[in-house]
Amino acid sequence: LPQAHGSMDVPGRSHRATIVAAAATAGTVSGLLAAAAAHGYFERRRLRMESAQTVAPIRLLKGPPQEPLGPVLPRSDWHKYPQWVFFGGDRGTGCQHPPLEADPLFHDIADPVLLPMVPPVGRTRGRGAAVVVPGGNFELLGSHEGEPVARWLAETLGIDAYVLRYRLLPLASHTDRLADLGQAVLEARHRTGGGPVLAIGFSAGGYLVASGCANVTDEKDGRRPDAIALVYPCIDSTEWGDAATAGFWNTSVESPQAKSCLEGKERLLPGPFFAAPPPTFIVSSTGDDICPPARHADQYVKAAEDAGVPVTVLRGDLGSHGFGLQDFWAAPCIAWAEQLGFGRNQ
Repeated sequence: LPQAHGSMDVPGRSHRATIVAAAATAGTVSGLLAAAAAHGYFERRRLRMESAQTVAPIRLLKGPPQEPLGPVLPRSDWHKYPQWVFFGGDRGTGCQHPPLEADPLFHDIADPVLLPMVPPVGRTRGRGAAVVVPGGNFELLGSHEGEPVARWLAETLGIDAYVLRYRLLPLASHTDRLADLGQAVLEARHRTGGGPVLAIGFSAGGYLVASGCANVTDEKDGRRPDAIALVYPCIDSTEWGDAATAGFWNTSVESPQAKSCLEGKERLLPGPFFAAPPPTFIVSSTGDDICPPARHADQYVKAAEDAGVPVTVLRGDLGSHGFGLQDFWAAPCIAWAEQLGFGRNQ
């Protein structure tokens, strides 16, 4: 892929959503926003911004809830959390995220659930459903990559969107997480009358989504998403095998659970073992020093395109890692999803 600071690379073989094609020559975040406005994205959002509704969580495991239950850490141990958990404060008044002590992504993490967000009452339902997979280096889950994303999808496309609280390190293996994702997609498909299902993953959640597709290659298997969106994804899991680069705060890289993160990595990288995904939308930033595109997204894009997969790529200096939901990528993502048939009124 071309390396041009501040550029928006859309390779010639890519499947181009309308906004992406319009923004390809603009080359900047402001160019993307201008293209989105020209396409009518913001006006459509304004007309559709009735409030989506949360409903009761859906458990993914049979039997009684798994132990341990309760908060990840008691309040007395909050100082052990990485600072990004607090979003620059203690989630006090005015924060868009729930208080940490009430955040469902920080409770009962051994018991995987779907946290549904449904379209506003009276809104015509769109086609399909979405599963939202937050990142957090497989030890925690980023709230800014969960509910806000599900709410945006429910309100903009008019579809049910489910935030996946999947099992985490140090207790769960990557096999456990793959099972959680597969069951989540199956559940979303069942509840939407057969699909299609979009899975959207951020950072480590992007790795889970990509490896979930590689793990279930049969397109007729209900656990496989029909389309995926990866936002600043981790693709090459090698760094999880080294204590100096893994970034774990509560997990030993020598544990079997941590080592499981490396299993099957060759299926996400160019080479004879690559497993082709469904249609894919990828956002990566050259300003990202956690999952730099040259090491992660670029490799996946190349392998997917070589395998004949339609790929839409947003790539440029879009900011540092973890920027979450932003209009500059949300608008072209909606255009891409609608081209695939998501959100068209039933």
